[in-house]
Amino acid sequence: MVDVSVISTVVAAASVTVAAAFAIFQLRNLVKARRMDTIMRLYLGWGETEMKKSFSRVMAADITTYEEFARKYGPWTSPDHPQIWTDIDRVLWFANGYSYLVYKGLAGRKDIEDLFGHGVPILWEKVYPLVEGVRTELNSPKTWQWIERLYNELKKKP
Repeated sequence: MVDVSVISTVVAAASVTVAAAFAIFQLRNLVKARRMDTIMRLYLGWGETEMKKSFSRVMAADITTYEEFARKYGPWTSPDHPQIWTDIDRVLWFANGYSYLVYKGLAGRKDIEDLFGHGVPILWEKVYPLVEGVRTELNSPKTWQWIERLYNELKKKP
Protein backbone atom coordinates (compact mmCIF):
# COMPACT_ATOMS: atom_id res chain seq x y z
CA MET A 1 0.00 0.00 0.00
CA VAL A 2 1.24 3.47 -0.91
CA ASP A 3 1.79 5.81 1.92
CA VAL A 4 0.55 9.46 1.88
CA SER A 5 4.09 10.84 2.19
CA VAL A 6 5.16 8.98 -0.96
CA ILE A 7 2.18 10.34 -2.88
CA SER A 8 2.87 13.89 -1.71
CA THR A 9 6.54 13.56 -2.69
CA VAL A 10 5.61 12.32 -6.18
CA VAL A 11 3.04 15.10 -6.60
CA ALA A 12 5.56 17.72 -5.44
CA ALA A 13 8.23 16.40 -7.83
CA ALA A 14 5.77 16.33 -10.71
CA SER A 15 4.70 19.91 -9.90
CA VAL A 16 8.29 21.13 -9.93
CA THR A 17 8.94 19.37 -13.26
CA VAL A 18 5.82 20.87 -14.85
CA ALA A 19 6.68 24.34 -13.48
CA ALA A 20 10.24 24.10 -14.83
CA ALA A 21 9.01 23.02 -18.27
CA PHE A 22 6.50 25.86 -18.30
CA ALA A 23 9.19 28.38 -17.27
CA ILE A 24 11.52 27.19 -20.04
CA PHE A 25 8.71 27.45 -22.58
CA GLN A 26 7.83 30.97 -21.40
CA LEU A 27 11.46 32.08 -21.41
CA ARG A 28 11.90 30.82 -24.97
CA ASN A 29 8.84 32.75 -26.07
CA LEU A 30 10.07 35.84 -24.25
CA VAL A 31 13.42 35.69 -26.07
CA LYS A 32 11.61 35.39 -29.43
CA ALA A 33 9.33 38.28 -28.56
CA ARG A 34 12.28 40.49 -27.52
CA ARG A 35 14.12 39.71 -30.75
CA MET A 36 11.07 40.53 -32.83
CA ASP A 37 10.53 43.72 -30.82
CA THR A 38 14.09 44.81 -31.56
CA ILE A 39 13.71 44.04 -35.26
CA MET A 40 10.39 45.86 -35.52
CA ARG A 41 11.79 48.93 -33.75
CA LEU A 42 14.57 48.98 -36.34
CA TYR A 43 12.05 48.54 -39.11
CA LEU A 44 10.00 51.46 -37.84
CA GLY A 45 13.17 53.57 -37.72
CA TRP A 46 13.90 52.63 -41.31
CA GLY A 47 10.46 53.95 -42.27
CA GLU A 48 10.95 57.39 -40.71
CA THR A 49 10.83 60.33 -43.07
CA GLU A 50 14.40 61.51 -42.50
CA MET A 51 15.78 58.00 -43.03
CA LYS A 52 13.80 57.66 -46.27
CA LYS A 53 15.10 61.03 -47.47
CA SER A 54 18.66 60.09 -46.58
CA PHE A 55 18.40 56.74 -48.36
CA SER A 56 16.92 58.42 -51.45
CA ARG A 57 19.71 61.00 -51.57
CA VAL A 58 22.35 58.28 -51.21
CA MET A 59 20.80 56.22 -53.99
CA ALA A 60 20.58 59.29 -56.24
CA ALA A 61 24.20 60.33 -55.60
CA ASP A 62 26.73 59.90 -58.36
CA ILE A 63 29.38 57.72 -56.72
CA THR A 64 32.22 56.32 -58.77
CA THR A 65 35.35 56.77 -56.65
CA TYR A 66 36.08 58.26 -53.26
CA GLU A 67 38.50 60.73 -54.81
CA GLU A 68 35.91 62.12 -57.24
CA PHE A 69 33.26 62.28 -54.55
CA ALA A 70 35.65 64.02 -52.12
CA ARG A 71 36.59 66.57 -54.81
CA LYS A 72 32.93 67.39 -55.28
CA TYR A 73 31.72 67.29 -51.65
CA GLY A 74 34.88 67.47 -49.58
CA PRO A 75 36.56 64.65 -47.68
CA TRP A 76 34.78 62.61 -45.03
CA THR A 77 36.76 64.28 -42.26
CA SER A 78 35.84 67.80 -43.35
CA PRO A 79 33.97 69.50 -40.49
CA ASP A 80 31.74 71.30 -42.98
CA HIS A 81 30.85 68.38 -45.22
CA PRO A 82 27.48 68.65 -46.94
CA GLN A 83 24.24 66.80 -46.31
CA ILE A 84 25.13 63.88 -48.58
CA TRP A 85 27.93 62.79 -46.21
CA THR A 86 25.49 62.96 -43.29
CA ASP A 87 23.01 60.90 -45.31
CA ILE A 88 25.65 58.30 -46.13
CA ASP A 89 26.67 58.08 -42.50
CA ARG A 90 23.04 57.84 -41.29
CA VAL A 91 22.15 55.04 -43.68
CA LEU A 92 25.37 53.09 -43.19
CA TRP A 93 25.24 53.55 -39.42
CA PHE A 94 21.71 52.13 -39.38
CA ALA A 95 22.53 49.20 -41.69
CA ASN A 96 25.73 48.46 -39.79
CA GLY A 97 23.68 48.29 -36.58
CA TYR A 98 21.18 45.72 -37.76
CA SER A 99 23.99 43.78 -39.42
CA TYR A 100 25.79 43.66 -36.08
CA LEU A 101 22.65 42.23 -34.44
CA VAL A 102 22.72 39.42 -37.00
CA TYR A 103 26.42 38.81 -36.34
CA LYS A 104 25.81 38.57 -32.58
CA GLY A 105 22.78 36.31 -33.03
CA LEU A 106 20.44 38.89 -31.50
CA ALA A 107 18.40 39.12 -34.67
CA GLY A 108 17.65 36.33 -37.07
CA ARG A 109 19.34 36.63 -40.44
CA LYS A 110 16.14 35.53 -42.17
CA ASP A 111 14.09 38.20 -40.38
CA ILE A 112 16.59 40.92 -41.23
CA GLU A 113 16.90 39.64 -44.78
CA ASP A 114 13.12 39.66 -45.20
CA LEU A 115 12.78 43.24 -43.94
CA PHE A 116 16.04 44.88 -45.03
CA GLY A 117 17.98 42.29 -47.01
CA HIS A 118 17.11 43.54 -50.46
CA GLY A 119 18.58 46.90 -49.50
CA VAL A 120 21.88 45.52 -48.23
CA PRO A 121 23.36 44.59 -51.64
CA ILE A 122 21.96 47.72 -53.28
CA LEU A 123 23.34 50.00 -50.58
CA TRP A 124 26.69 48.27 -50.17
CA GLU A 125 27.44 48.15 -53.89
CA LYS A 126 26.49 51.83 -54.20
CA VAL A 127 28.65 53.14 -51.36
CA TYR A 128 31.54 50.68 -51.31
CA PRO A 129 33.94 53.05 -53.13
CA LEU A 130 33.27 55.63 -50.42
CA VAL A 131 33.68 53.08 -47.64
CA GLU A 132 37.12 52.16 -48.96
CA GLY A 133 38.09 55.84 -49.07
CA VAL A 134 36.79 56.59 -45.58
CA ARG A 135 38.57 53.54 -44.18
CA THR A 136 41.82 54.76 -45.75
CA GLU A 137 41.28 58.37 -44.66
CA LEU A 138 40.56 57.34 -41.07
CA ASN A 139 43.05 54.47 -41.06
CA SER A 140 40.16 52.35 -39.81
CA PRO A 141 39.75 49.16 -41.84
CA LYS A 142 36.79 48.02 -39.71
CA THR A 143 34.57 51.02 -40.39
CA TRP A 144 31.11 49.71 -41.34
CA GLN A 145 32.42 46.15 -41.20
CA TRP A 146 29.14 44.55 -40.12
CA ILE A 147 27.17 45.58 -43.18
CA GLU A 148 30.05 44.36 -45.33
CA ARG A 149 29.95 41.03 -43.51
CA LEU A 150 26.17 40.70 -43.95
CA TYR A 151 26.51 41.69 -47.62
CA ASN A 152 29.09 38.93 -48.14
CA GLU A 153 26.86 36.39 -46.37
CA LEU A 154 23.87 37.35 -48.49
CA LYS A 155 25.91 37.11 -51.69
CA LYS A 156 26.97 33.54 -50.81
CA LYS A 157 23.34 32.49 -50.54
CA PRO A 158 22.11 30.71 -53.69
